Amino acid sequence: WRKTTTPTAFFAPPAQPAGPHHTVSTSQRDPPVFSGLRGEDVEEWLDSYDRTSACNYWDEAHKLRYVPFYLKEVAKTWYHNHERDFPDWSAFTVQLRQIFGTSTGRSEVAKQKLATRIQGPDESYTSYIEDVLALCRRAQKDMPEADRIRQVMKGINSVAFNALVMQSPTTVQDIITTCQRLDALYSMRLPHASYDTRLTGEHELRALIRTIVREELHSLVPASAPTSPARSPPPNLREIIKDELASMTSVARAPPPVPLHVPTYAEVVSRPPPPTPPVTTDAVYDHLAAMAAKAPPQPHFPAWRPTRPVCYYCGIRGHISRFCRRRQQDERRGYSSYESDRAARSDPYVPGTYIPSSRRSPSPPLSHGEPR
Repeated sequence: WRKTTTPTAFFAPPAQPAGPHHTVSTSQRDPPVFSGLRGEDVEEWLDSYDRTSACNYWDEAHKLRYVPFYLKEVAKTWYHNHERDFPDWSAFTVQLRQIFGTSTGRSEVAKQKLATRIQGPDESYTSYIEDVLALCRRAQKDMPEADRIRQVMKGINSVAFNALVMQSPTTVQDIITTCQRLDALYSMRLPHASYDTRLTGEHELRALIRTIVREELHSLVPASAPTSPARSPPPNLREIIKDELASMTSVARAPPPVPLHVPTYAEVVSRPPPPTPPVTTDAVYDHLAAMAAKAPPQPHFPAWRPTRPVCYYCGIRGHISRFCRRRQQDERRGYSSYESDRAARSDPYVPGTYIPSSRRSPSPPLSHGEPR
């Protein structure tokens, strides 16, 4: 009896075919690029960069390593100049906020935008409301609900404003619900639904075309031209247009020009000369004086007078004739002013003519019969 062994490999179950191997590869998300220009919000960019880094599984070292690839212009130049000052990601964010946006400046910019924010003609309610809420968050993080409602209703269009006034919303969610209901009602409405412009019959269509043609032709014809009397509308549209054009062109047609009379030489000579208006010399002089350039006003300087008085008797400065010693001496001697001047000019040793003084004597005058 011989024992035989069978290899176990022959009785092993067949190997199952390997299934397809699915490899899931996720592409890297790129954050927005920050340039550092005026109007860009650094806080919004940092928030987007952090969200993208979390999606790409970047830690703080990788975020600091990849950040220069998402900077440009002023921000990139600033990064290259101060790259040694960024030991870690937190230091980079602190200095970035200090340079490109403080909380005070961000709040002021948001307040200015809120003051002038209104809903555009083609802007949806959702876009307008969410933009206003984002500006409110930038202006003040903990803004009260009443202020947020006031900012939203301040610039919303008139249709939504009238609907919100009737409901008196107490939260922003009430405003959003009302605006969504208005959007749903607008979507149910027929486009260009207006009972004023819809025509119900052929007669109204003809009357409308006739009115439009008349207005266009009246704009081409002068206003002084008389209008033709109104007639009943013809039954055909083609005849209506032809009649209107014919009536307006006949009215606008001007009469033939009358030839001008050319006078002969005898008629020209026999005409009296045209009267010439008299021209006065005063008018001519006034006209010439008006055309002449006016001389600038001359400054007025008062006449110069000496500070020391001058004696009119002797001509010497320093006193007046009332206190003149020479006049007093001449009066005591009995000389007149003429004789004193003559004696002063002649030889002082030649005696002059004595002239009694007209000054009253203290003693009474003597008569001819009285003894002396």
